[in-house]
Amino acid sequence: DYVYRRSVYVEQRSELPTAFGLLLFRKRQSIRVRQHVESEARFAAEQQNEARDYYEKYVAEPPPPPPPPLVPPLKIGAIIRAHYFQFRAEARIAQQAWDARASRLKLRRCRLRRDEAAKRFFSARANEWRAKSQMCL
Repeated sequence: DYVYRRSVYVEQRSELPTAFGLLLFRKRQSIRVRQHVESEARFAAEQQNEARDYYEKYVAEPPPPPPPPLVPPLKIGAIIRAHYFQFRAEARIAQQAWDARASRLKLRRCRLRRDEAAKRFFSARANEWRAKSQMCL
């Protein structure tokens, strides 16, 4: 504290700054300066933002309307290709069905021919046997 001596204030020895005290003082001062600078920068940024908002709202011409949405081009080739492959698959199925029908008909004709041949054969045998048995009687 201060001691009144010879009509002037003299700092007591304990009040004189040490190296550590000076260091703390410098640190505190630099922190204060940095805070001041930061607050000034913050204030300047706020002012700038406000000015830009005002300019955009009241001074600048309105922005042009957004472009129309991009409609993706029709992929005609892909569509045609897909339809072509679909048609090919359906045609293969139809072809298989037709082949099955044809082979079924062929089988039926073969069966009919076989049955007619068997009928002819067995009726001929039956006629032979009938003739033989008639001769025997």
